[in-house]
Amino acid sequence: MMSEQDTIRLMKIDMMLEQERADPPRWRAELGGHYMYVNEAGEVYREIDIRNPLDIKRHDSGNYFKDKESADVYARKWKELFSGKGENDAD
Repeated sequence: MMSEQDTIRLMKIDMMLEQERADPPRWRAELGGHYMYVNEAGEVYREIDIRNPLDIKRHDSGNYFKDKESADVYARKWKELFSGKGENDAD
């Protein structure tokens, strides 16, 4: 069972993703091209887009970046949310 704090964190992520969906279409690598993503530990990795289900899921969810710098920004936000040190959390 998720704690209330985890539920709030997931709601924050959902709100961020909703904003991204309202923005213009995201960049997509050419078939066989490279993109960056953030894994569940908040680490940035480079991957080849072969349009498999995982590539599609990452792109659709917004965890799909053209460069390391953009992925690093997302990774920092991810770590803040799950460390309990988000900008709206009480210290």
